[in-house]
Amino acid sequence: TDSHGHETDSHGHETDSHGHETHGHGHGGENAVSHLLRDETSSNANRDDDVIAETTSWPPRDGPESTPPFPYRFRRNAELPPNAGRGLVLFVDAYTAGIAGDMFVGALLDLGCPLLVVADALARVKNLTGFALVVTHAEKSCVVAPTFAVLESETQPLRDYRSIKEMLRTSRLSAGVKEKALAAFALLAKGEAEVHGSAIDDVHFHEVGAVDSIVDIVAVSACLDYLNCDSVEISPLPMGRGVLKGAAHGPLPSPPPAVLACLCGSGLSTFGVATNGELVTPTGACLVASLTSSHKSTRWPEHFVPLRNAYGAGTMNWRDRPNLLRLVLGKVVDL
Repeated sequence: TDSHGHETDSHGHETDSHGHETHGHGHGGENAVSHLLRDETSSNANRDDDVIAETTSWPPRDGPESTPPFPYRFRRNAELPPNAGRGLVLFVDAYTAGIAGDMFVGALLDLGCPLLVVADALARVKNLTGFALVVTHAEKSCVVAPTFAVLESETQPLRDYRSIKEMLRTSRLSAGVKEKALAAFALLAKGEAEVHGSAIDDVHFHEVGAVDSIVDIVAVSACLDYLNCDSVEISPLPMGRGVLKGAAHGPLPSPPPAVLACLCGSGLSTFGVATNGELVTPTGACLVASLTSSHKSTRWPEHFVPLRNAYGAGTMNWRDRPNLLRLVLGKVVDL
């Protein structure tokens, strides 16, 4: 459980009846980007919305830090230009602690994708409002990494797959971003329909239909389209164990049914770990399953020359593993 007594998943997110992650939220109005996380227990809670909604560049500008949690100020990698991944391979190394949508976004920002690419993409989706983006500082086993979060100020509508699909299809997203986001949501909807025995278009995503998971999927899609890598390779995925409690429809097994449904048919391999909890979330599962280029897992790409690496942090502190997703951008060479 978190500090408020809520049941959480392995990345420190509250979970709904399907084991889907939710974020803590609070800002006001239009799509906005902020590097100051509003702490409702501190004086920041009274900060004017126009300050919270300040649009900035990535990485954050130098200046005084706010009260904890602090903005992420470490510069691991220089900002990448468009199409920087052309001719290269992006390796998604989720072997240690799994993957969630927010960890994926954080790692892509740490790799050098501009945060404004994310903000611009989100602004192109109609009726996706009432939130801010924050990137804060985390440290796992002495490895610093950004934590990406979405702050809601407005109650988000309960969205089904039909409505999300329409939002994305009628958006002003580029063709590449739209294709990636639609593919991820289609896979998630198919998995949910199989779990609940319902028609795909009628699947309600609960918290996955809330703004945070739409943001995560669109953000990852926008960053990958910006990089334009030749291929995306995925590591084997760790599967937690035990029972996930606190779900609206009752306890669920770990890994959750929706996660397994997304991974079935993807060709990605999994392995068990002695960790009670959810290491791969439904959002993370639908993203890697829809993005894999080879439709199989690789522990490490063959003849792979790393060029830069990056990390995205989850909020949970595991006793046996650092809660980090690692991305490695590199090239494959002939020996």
